[in-house]
Amino acid sequence: MKAARQKQKQYMPQQLQRRQIFDFAAAYPDETVVAFGTAIMVASYRIWTLELLTREQEHSLKSQQESMKIREQLYQKNEKDMQNEHKTLLQKYNTMRDLKQRMEASIIERGKAGEEVLGNVLSECKVQNIIKDFKLQHEISPGKRPDAVVEIIDGIFIVVDCKAPYPPYDLNEQSRREYADKLKVHIRQLGDKRYNSTLDQQCLMVTLMMLPGEGYMQAAYDQGKDVYELYKFARDRNVLVLGPNGLRSLLQVVKISLEEQSAQDMLSDRQVNENIATTIQPLWMVSLLPFLRRVSTLLESIIKTWNSNVDNIVAFDKGLRDILDLAKTRKTELPKKVTLPKPIGEE
Repeated sequence: MKAARQKQKQYMPQQLQRRQIFDFAAAYPDETVVAFGTAIMVASYRIWTLELLTREQEHSLKSQQESMKIREQLYQKNEKDMQNEHKTLLQKYNTMRDLKQRMEASIIERGKAGEEVLGNVLSECKVQNIIKDFKLQHEISPGKRPDAVVEIIDGIFIVVDCKAPYPPYDLNEQSRREYADKLKVHIRQLGDKRYNSTLDQQCLMVTLMMLPGEGYMQAAYDQGKDVYELYKFARDRNVLVLGPNGLRSLLQVVKISLEEQSAQDMLSDRQVNENIATTIQPLWMVSLLPFLRRVSTLLESIIKTWNSNVDNIVAFDKGLRDILDLAKTRKTELPKKVTLPKPIGEE
C-alpha cells in the first residue's frame, strides 16, 4: 500500500506537467505551433548532425579499412620481397660455399699433385744416381714433417718442401705482385720452420721450396726479371725457390760439388800421407829415433847410479842437517830410489 502511494506520488509531477502543457497549448495555439516547429527543427538538426557524424565515422572507418588493406598489401609485398631476397642471399651463400669448397679442394688437389711431382722427380733422380735416397713426409721432430728429406751422398741431406699457390689468370703487374706476395708468405713460413737445424744428420743450410711446374716460377717474374726480389727475400731466409727441372739440376750440381770436395779431401789426405812417408818417416827413423835410444840408455845409466848411491846421499844429508841445525822441510828432501820405466809393449 505504501509502495503504491509512493509510486503514485512519483508519477503525479509528470501528469501535472503534461496537463499544464496541454492547457498551455489550448490557451496559446500560435506559440505552441512555433515551439513545436522549433522542437522539430532542433530534433532534425540533431538527427542531421548525428547523420553527419555517422557518415564521417563511416568514412573514417572506410579510410582505416582501406589503409589497413594497403598496409596488408604492402606487408605481403614486403614479405614476398624479403622471401625473394632471402632466397637470393641463400643462393649466393650456397654459391660462395660451393666456390670455397671447390677452392679448398683445388688447393688440396694442387698440393697432392705437387707432392706427386716431387716424388716422381726424386724417384728419377735416384734411378739416375743423382741422389742416394729420399723419404717422403718424414717426421724429423714432433710437429715438423717436410715433404721430402733427400740424402745426396752418404751422410749429407737436404730438405725439400713443395708449395702450390694458385697462379694468376692474367699476367699483369697487379696479378704478378699479388702472386709474388703469396710466394713470400710461403717462403717466410718455410724459413721459420728451420728444418735444416732440426735434423740430427749433417744437413745443408738451405731449404728447397719446389713449385709443381716451371710456369709457377715464370708467373712471378716479369720478362725473366726478378722485379719483386723473390730470390733475395728467399736467400735471406735460407730458402731457394725452384721448379721440377731446377730441382733436378740443382741436386745434380750439389752432388758433383760434394763428390769433388770429397775427392779433394782424399787427395789432401794422400798428399799428407806421402809427405809423412817421404819427409817425416826418414827424419824419425834416421835422426830422432837413434837419438832417443841414446837418451834412454843414458837415462837408464843415471838411474842405476842414483839408486846405488842414494842411501849414502840421504844419510849424509840427514847428518848435515843435524850438525848445521838446518830446517827440515819436505821441499828439499831428497827422493828415494827411482824405478826404471818398463819398455813399451811389456806389462
